[in-house]
Amino acid sequence: MTIPHTSGTITLTQNSAIIAGTDTNWQTAGVSGGIIYPEAPGGNPLPIWSIDSDTQAVAATKWKGASGTYPYALVKDTAYLKTVDAIHTKLLEVSLDLDRPSIAALAAIASQMAAGKVPRGLSANAMEWFTVTDAAKALLNLAGNAAADKLPYLSDVGAAALTGLTALARNLLNDPDQATMRGTIGAQAALGFTPVQQGGGVGQTGNKLYIGWNGTSALKATVDAFDLGRVWTDSAVLWNAASAGYYKFPNGFMLQWGYEPTGSGDFRKVFPVAFTTTCFAAVATMASSDLPTTTAVTVSTSNVDKFGFDIRARAVNSGGAVGGAGQGALWISVGY
Repeated sequence: MTIPHTSGTITLTQNSAIIAGTDTNWQTAGVSGGIIYPEAPGGNPLPIWSIDSDTQAVAATKWKGASGTYPYALVKDTAYLKTVDAIHTKLLEVSLDLDRPSIAALAAIASQMAAGKVPRGLSANAMEWFTVTDAAKALLNLAGNAAADKLPYLSDVGAAALTGLTALARNLLNDPDQATMRGTIGAQAALGFTPVQQGGGVGQTGNKLYIGWNGTSALKATVDAFDLGRVWTDSAVLWNAASAGYYKFPNGFMLQWGYEPTGSGDFRKVFPVAFTTTCFAAVATMASSDLPTTTAVTVSTSNVDKFGFDIRARAVNSGGAVGGAGQGALWISVGY
């Protein structure tokens, strides 16, 4: 057994770790560590933190007894004492850790412990038991298999597995909104309308169809590089349904018509709308239906241009001389 060092006396102050010696000769005696046991009621052992001189040392713990000068016994360090000290230090740490609100909160619900439950905090000093579902247990069981570029997923009820996570998938998951996601995968922005199906119908091929406004007055269509020209719509057709009227197609082609009394038989008819380029033909016929059977009438046209034409009406009565016809004439013309 190690012989304790008892030379001199020590003076201690309550709640202080300083040990003042008188005639203690600690360094001279080769003391480098150990435990001091003061002969004082209500005191505590003082594990030595450091020996500063023959007459001064610092304890690892503070003196809890009354201040005063006492005889003592210093047991020098041995392997056993070091073990005891380490255990004492660890127990002290554990006791301090146990003196926490969270430990008290856990102790308060200990009697309610059951299978499939884990504690969770509700506040700084309150806890409850939380049920761990089969899905959660399945995911937790994957923890040992975790690896880079892997993502857990539920493969069945109470079963989970890992799947690959590509760089593209990670970037998509990191994108904050739809616009950024479309940029990541190179997709166009949302159209904002329902598009028309292109091709795929009966007798149709997969050619690309373009439809667009020409910038002035017409809707045009193109298939691949073939220009279909204007698309006929109500707004692209100019017309007038009067007795002397016209109908102009989107491609510029135009029909004109009317009724004119022939008067003395010869006159110039000016079109309601001049043709842009030319008039192909203008024809006329008699409009009257109450002629006597002894009268013959003919109507002809001449001098046709894009502005108008001449109408010539002739009549023969009872085989007599040819003269101007006074009946009205219906006419129609075509051009562009």
